[in-house]
Amino acid sequence: VTPDDAAILAAVTWCKAQGAVELVIPEGQFFVTTTANFDLANYSTLTFIGEIVSNIATAIPTVRIGSPSGNTFGLRVSGVNVKRKTLDTTLFSRGVELRNLSFSHVDIRWVTGFTFGVFVLGDQPNGGFSYNEVWLSFIHDNLINLKLAAAGTGYCNENVFHGGSFNHSSSYPAVF
Repeated sequence: VTPDDAAILAAVTWCKAQGAVELVIPEGQFFVTTTANFDLANYSTLTFIGEIVSNIATAIPTVRIGSPSGNTFGLRVSGVNVKRKTLDTTLFSRGVELRNLSFSHVDIRWVTGFTFGVFVLGDQPNGGFSYNEVWLSFIHDNLINLKLAAAGTGYCNENVFHGGSFNHSSSYPAVF
């Protein structure tokens, strides 16, 4: 019930000051009201045991892994689990944004209830989202389950995506 934004920000800030570390999201649900921005140092590890929950209905992502201001290299991310409390049909929300990662391994277990479930973006000059391995599991009940995008002079290429159960339940509104 109480937003966990400040605790997540404090943990990420501390980890960034240490350099390459492992950050673990422990068991339980963590409610956010703004982006949980995991812009960790190169070669860090991010492990989700618990889940991030939100009702953000704007164009900002619920969880961002990577940075809007530069490329991040060599992240090892596992168990990403992000849910909305209610299904979103506003055409704005983003569950997980993977942004400007290179040579990283990302395992997304569960994303549900957003306009864009997983939004992959490369937007850095002479950089972007490339040479990554992304494992997708349960990506359900999002208006658009997976979107790959590049902006400006950035790029999104030479990645390997594995798996992915992309589905919409009968209770979800019509999709396009």
